[in-house]
Amino acid sequence: MTEFKMDSKGTELFCTECGKRWNWNEDGYLQALEGETEFDHIPDWFNWERQQVKKQIEEGTYRFEEEVDVYSLPRVWRYIPLGKAKVTHTADNGFTLEGHYRGENYFIHREPAQTNSLHVEYDFGPLKKKDCFDISTENDSFYCIPQSRNIITKLSDPSKGFNYTQTTSGGIGGENGLMNTNTQILIEGQSIGEFYGYKFFGIKDDGSWVYTTPAGGYTSSPVESHRQALGNAQPAVTYGWNNTIKWRDLDITIFMRGVIGNKILNVTRIAYGPQSSLSSNIFMHDVLNHYYYNGKDMGIINSNKTDFSDYYLEDGSYLKLDNITVGYTFKFDDNKYIKSLRLYATAQNLFTLTSYSGQDPEVNTTNVWGAGIDDVSFYPTTASCMFGVNLTLF
Repeated sequence: MTEFKMDSKGTELFCTECGKRWNWNEDGYLQALEGETEFDHIPDWFNWERQQVKKQIEEGTYRFEEEVDVYSLPRVWRYIPLGKAKVTHTADNGFTLEGHYRGENYFIHREPAQTNSLHVEYDFGPLKKKDCFDISTENDSFYCIPQSRNIITKLSDPSKGFNYTQTTSGGIGGENGLMNTNTQILIEGQSIGEFYGYKFFGIKDDGSWVYTTPAGGYTSSPVESHRQALGNAQPAVTYGWNNTIKWRDLDITIFMRGVIGNKILNVTRIAYGPQSSLSSNIFMHDVLNHYYYNGKDMGIINSNKTDFSDYYLEDGSYLKLDNITVGYTFKFDDNKYIKSLRLYATAQNLFTLTSYSGQDPEVNTTNVWGAGIDDVSFYPTTASCMFGVNLTLF
């Protein structure tokens, strides 16, 4: 079982890295279809992972170092911005925080054995919806917000025989004739989720695909050097809007969110459309769209599962209405038992505005080995409604 390489279909669990497959029975146990069953119970796999983490800590190879924005909270009534600082954490030395504020350097060190801490729930601007951890002393708490970007800092490790600065990822395969094709590239200093392949241009008279080369030319016989960056699975902007509107006895609460500027690989389109036969094509996008080459209408594009290109990438931007609640409160001023009665209705996942042709544009963007890939095993998001009554008594 390889991290980030596991997938499933029905009751079958499989590793896309080594190809091994297991059947998952109704009691929750695994049985290898071929070879030895190393882990017959999923919790055993989790325990094995924990043992590996413990081993790394015992070997002393763990180290965390990051630039952070620091906010001090000496008193509960307000934060004090201290600017940027550096945090280092190791299993042996614990936490250190080094910074500079008002002409003076400060240094805070917390040993691993020290458990002194202060936890404060404080809804304040700088810390809203951000990853944050705090390092506390007897007199103060220092809230640290990491400033890391989506960048691969290091791939190579000569001590383990890994001597490379880039590798491919995003493997797809096993569905309706798809081969094991890598669709992304991981490069030191660049982002996770970078799609990598050929730039689609059009179709020739003989039905062959035409691609744009990095040098600005065109080719129907692409080679490795013609591959190029095609877009990233990570959104350029992630946003949300939450508001409550009240008018007399009516109240409406709305929560909407979305992303802008990311790409999604629609694996279902690669596997089942376009097809060489119009009758077997299940995507109207490929039936209705015509492509032109040298000014000539080439009609419907035919299947090409061999060369991965940006023809299969789509804009993943979306706006979702996550939740809306509408309520009305009836007040009983002359009733000595009932103070008020509120009727409300709540709907979740009511609609999604997007140009994406798949089931749902909200795909996984945190998987290092396949961010932004919408595979054929995706379970659709469902809409739900709920009605309720709140009764307030004297």
